[in-house]
Amino acid sequence: ETGKITRLDIAKQATLTAVDLLNDESRLGIVVFDSVAHVLLPMLPRKDEEAVRAAIGPLVPGGGTAIHPGLELGLGMFQGVNASAKHIVVMTDGLSQEADFTALFALAKQAGITISAIAIGVSADIRQPKEIAAKGGGAFYATADFKALPSILSQETLMLQGSPVQERTAAVAWVDRNADFLTGLPNA
Repeated sequence: ETGKITRLDIAKQATLTAVDLLNDESRLGIVVFDSVAHVLLPMLPRKDEEAVRAAIGPLVPGGGTAIHPGLELGLGMFQGVNASAKHIVVMTDGLSQEADFTALFALAKQAGITISAIAIGVSADIRQPKEIAAKGGGAFYATADFKALPSILSQETLMLQGSPVQERTAAVAWVDRNADFLTGLPNA
């Protein structure tokens, strides 16, 4: 707990913030895992913030960290999905159950799915999330501070949306061509 706000409350708010940043045509689904995994929100045909809010609202903390079955369910949600970017973010705050992810990495690569991972909290084991991100072609984040989660998820979402930098050619309109620091620059 962080004051009266729990770690789960922070994770829920971070998820809602990230969903808000997605464009309206984005598809998303949510898988949760503790000692078992299940689909909390099946892949939506388009962004629906209210459906996400309703799905994560009743969540309560559980025990265990079964990332493998959670990732397997997440990958399965992409069957039949045709999208320019397919991405999974795995978040964990605990000691993960040992598992062989080799087949899942091969499946993700074949389907064009990238996977990022976040190890958050002082009790998080970073070994598995680090491997998941490295072999899943995504980014890896580790922080002891749960309050960093909203900015991490927002960063992941923005990077998925494409570059925020726009490049274009613009004509220069000279105000004072005689300034000393402009010496040597071309007129056009």
